[in-house]
Amino acid sequence: MSKRKLIYITPVLLVLFFYVQPAMYWRTAGKVLKDRDTVIKVSQVPKDIDLPFYRDINRASWSTGFSEFYFPSDKHLKISYDDSFLFITSDIINITLIFPSSVKFLMPSENQVKSDIESSLSSVPEQNQIKKAIEKALDDPLELEIMVANTVPMTFSQIMYASKDEFQLYLSNLIGKASIKYGYEGIFFYESHYSKGIIRMGEKYRTGERVAHVSLMSGNKSMIQGLFAEVPDSYDGSVLDYLLPFIKEYRFIVNDVESDAQLITLIRQAGIQPRANGTR
Repeated sequence: MSKRKLIYITPVLLVLFFYVQPAMYWRTAGKVLKDRDTVIKVSQVPKDIDLPFYRDINRASWSTGFSEFYFPSDKHLKISYDDSFLFITSDIINITLIFPSSVKFLMPSENQVKSDIESSLSSVPEQNQIKKAIEKALDDPLELEIMVANTVPMTFSQIMYASKDEFQLYLSNLIGKASIKYGYEGIFFYESHYSKGIIRMGEKYRTGERVAHVSLMSGNKSMIQGLFAEVPDSYDGSVLDYLLPFIKEYRFIVNDVESDAQLITLIRQAGIQPRANGTR
């Protein structure tokens, strides 16, 4: 190749390398960040939050059959259930617990699916970011949620210097964070003596601190669960006022759950009745 051709071709190659590919990445990410509300939610930077005790001196202990928690003794509380959820209702906060799962049954070490995934990753370079993320999630499913929650939109210069696998991981996490319904008013990480988790506060069409979603894992990493919390219209405070003390002392009293049927048996043994419009 002549020097003259090289003089003309080199700038073109530089433009392709430094601008065209990053511009394509930028446009791809832009399709995820398609509206202002999504940008607001995805831009939320998680913060660590301390969990307080209830301000009320008197509190009562309650059991769901698979977990225990405390609640102010002077507040009316009702617990019911259906095929997949357990409902805690009161005049200050309403909490819907998704039936928990045993981590070892979700991701047992000898599970064929996990074995197949690890086998398929064996040929992927150790420094590959996606491989590292998948391996983390196989050992601790909450770590994947934490990684997604920590994702915020990249600047153009950050995208410019990102490798292909770094951008693919970023895009995957970005889509994951954008698809979650909650988190418009803030995202918080917490850790108590009994559990650790992520609190996503706020919903798109409900302004203020009225609703929240929590993903939590037991301290010994044996159980994982999600819950939704909201304050009734009659309460004018934040959902965090009573949610934070609730999860501070919320603890599992079982380590293994093989099925929803087993959970329902435990719930019934705790004296909890099915919801009026439930199927059980």
